[in-house]
Amino acid sequence: MATKPSIPAEMLGDMMDVYTAHPATGAYTVIDRGAISCRLALIRPGTTGAQERAELATLRRLFWGPNYVMPDHAQVLIDGARWNVVQDTLAASTWIDGTAINYQCDVVRVD
Repeated sequence: MATKPSIPAEMLGDMMDVYTAHPATGAYTVIDRGAISCRLALIRPGTTGAQERAELATLRRLFWGPNYVMPDHAQVLIDGARWNVVQDTLAASTWIDGTAINYQCDVVRVD
């Protein structure tokens, strides 16, 4: 039987804490899970205009392992910077039996 692939640990060199909204205030202050290995990656633009390139400057793709499913409404803290999860971008790379190998989503920088 084939060995299920995984992301090499050295590719997940960042750490993130995931926050969800406080029910009373709506502020992202409730920690959902902390200290998750991840990778915050640039999104390479294709053929785009100046406006699209400017928007891509604040957008990143976030990768992490299969042991955590990101809430659709969340904010992550990585190296002192906060990033909002872009809704409906959560995706999983899956093995032939359907189990997740890793997850990814787009995030946008919070100013």
